[in-house]
Amino acid sequence: MITHRNISLFFIFLVLLLNLLNFYITVNFLWFLGIILIWIGINAVGSSIISSNYHVKAFCNNPLETEKKIALTFDDGPTSYTLEVLALLKKYNAKATFFCIGKNIEAHPEILKQIIDEGHLVGNHSYS
Repeated sequence: MITHRNISLFFIFLVLLLNLLNFYITVNFLWFLGIILIWIGINAVGSSIISSNYHVKAFCNNPLETEKKIALTFDDGPTSYTLEVLALLKKYNAKATFFCIGKNIEAHPEILKQIIDEGHLVGNHSYS
């Protein structure tokens, strides 16, 4: 299975093998550079295609689910703009998850209370 762990172990093995070979014959540094660039390329592709399960197992679809759904998330709030977002969510009867920052919660505790009262989910993003 092509995973980050397996690819990294394979490329570490290749670099060690080239180092060993370098004791007996001179290995051009471009071979080392090439291996590193290929490793970077594979990691870039694996990291950008979530369905490849390159880093962790990802669930990208559910064939049993027929209704189209999305998850709305808002980060780094609450801010003064959060009230406008809440009004839109209420207008369209939609729910969202708000990932809040501690210092913003201290600055706008009433907005956080409104988020919770309206049935949205809240997650901790950080403090500062």
